[in-house]
Amino acid sequence: MNGASSVERGLALVVGSDGTALRTEGDQTTVSVVPGAPDLSACALDVLDREWVASLGTLWTRDPRLAEAWRPAWVDANWEAPFVSMIADSGRVMAMTASAGIVEGRTGSERR
Repeated sequence: MNGASSVERGLALVVGSDGTALRTEGDQTTVSVVPGAPDLSACALDVLDREWVASLGTLWTRDPRLAEAWRPAWVDANWEAPFVSMIADSGRVMAMTASAGIVEGRTGSERR
């Protein structure tokens, strides 16, 4: 289980097994499930409240304000170490694996 929060915005995100992401905003709590129900190991919230979560070899994102479904933002099936840390900002995300592998990207950019 992993979590991220923004105290000043009254927002928190917690992720865990079976693709489950729990978001708390004020006194409202919502649960969503990432397609395929992968175990989630890290998460982040950017300044625009977009959610970012990580499973083995995949970074996922969605904007709950737009009622978006989870979609993969980056995928590489060859990565074998789980992501253990994520940080997100407006249009940017960075994630690190247990073996110190780092993925950094921008929203809307294509993987090369």
